[in-house]
Amino acid sequence: MESPENKKYIFICTSKDCKKNGSKLLTRSLSTEIKKAALKSSVVVVKTKCMNHCKKGPNVIVENCLYHKVKEKELEALLNKFK
Repeated sequence: MESPENKKYIFICTSKDCKKNGSKLLTRSLSTEIKKAALKSSVVVVKTKCMNHCKKGPNVIVENCLYHKVKEKELEALLNKFK
């Protein structure tokens, strides 16, 4: 089992505005993509509250980079950062 220090984290805003822009569906799709990429044991999805970029949601942080208006089709590219 990997220790928490070796895990990678993806933070996704699930506040009101991001949720209206699709973060709930994006969170589900992200979990599916993580399983497909065999990254379930090394990548953790963390639902967050507001990231203060409400008009640009859904907002996602991967490897200390903030991404705005993330779409499902971009998830595979974001997960490639962990391979």
